[in-house]
Amino acid sequence: MTIILAQLSTVVHTYPRRTTPNFDGRGEAMEKKLLTVAEAADMLGLGRSKAYQLVMRGELKSIQIGRARRVPVAALDEFIQRAAAEGVGLLITKSGR
Repeated sequence: MTIILAQLSTVVHTYPRRTTPNFDGRGEAMEKKLLTVAEAADMLGLGRSKAYQLVMRGELKSIQIGRARRVPVAALDEFIQRAAAEGVGLLITKSGR
């Protein structure tokens, strides 16, 4: 029984919360305008913690709606362009390596 519950828990947590796309009034799939910080991290190829650090330092723009923090899709492109133009080294670690 414990093994089955563990397997079920793994299956439930591997599926996205929203399994159906959002549709507009014409039945066409709508593109998301706001992402969770975790989704933004995935799109940038970063870890969730690093993305939250960037958000809290203001390097990655975000908005707060109630208790939820969201990253506008356009903010990802802005961040990438700014990082490339300024030569921001995201790979530099605390020790400078």
